[in-house]
Amino acid sequence: MGYVWPKSSSRKAQLHAAGYFTIILGALGTFPALLSGLLMTKGEVLGHDALLFHHLFVWPAFAGLVGLGVWRMLVDDRASPRSFSVYLVMLFLTAGLMAGAGYWGGELILNS
Repeated sequence: MGYVWPKSSSRKAQLHAAGYFTIILGALGTFPALLSGLLMTKGEVLGHDALLFHHLFVWPAFAGLVGLGVWRMLVDDRASPRSFSVYLVMLFLTAGLMAGAGYWGGELILNS
């Protein structure tokens, strides 16, 4: 929202700050989530059936979210419009991957 919010508004800076901290906290939150998932599967990295599909979404989502968090910390507000557009595309792609991981995670729970 901070990207499309009118420049004259004081909310723009607040929305940018919210996005900044949300992506960094989200990236940090992936590590305990990944560790707990590996503990639940007893270290099985891919698995079979629904677990395989879950992991096929989880691993790229993990990499994407960590990469986005690191990029945001390093670049902050100094990104060019083109690089920030790539960032937003990667953000939506990562969100889609996380949705797929959540769906297959739900299938694991419902079908167990």
